[in-house]
Amino acid sequence: MLPCHLPQLTKLQLVVADGSILELTPAHGHLWQAARVSVGRLGVITSLTFKIVPNEKVLRTRRFFNYNGFQKMLDKLQADYAAAKATGSAEQMWKALQAWDETQVCVRSRKACTHM
Repeated sequence: MLPCHLPQLTKLQLVVADGSILELTPAHGHLWQAARVSVGRLGVITSLTFKIVPNEKVLRTRRFFNYNGFQKMLDKLQADYAAAKATGSAEQMWKALQAWDETQVCVRSRKACTHM
């Protein structure tokens, strides 16, 4: 099971070695935690129940910039967050970080890309 699905898993059914069927939920504590990641070692998983999570719109953009431009963006992020943190407001701190939420950065040197 992929780790990204674990938070949505609410129940699983497991057939163990003696043939009995276990229905596990988060209320089962350590057994629940072990069964979610056991990859079949505790028994055969015969049923999974997931909670439905609404889709969110995703905006994908691609930007190219040099190191200095990237450093300026990081400096601004740090300054905005420090100012928000000084207010003591969790909402302001989240707002400062929101622009970078779900951001992925790929760094390539020009030397490595000369064959393109």
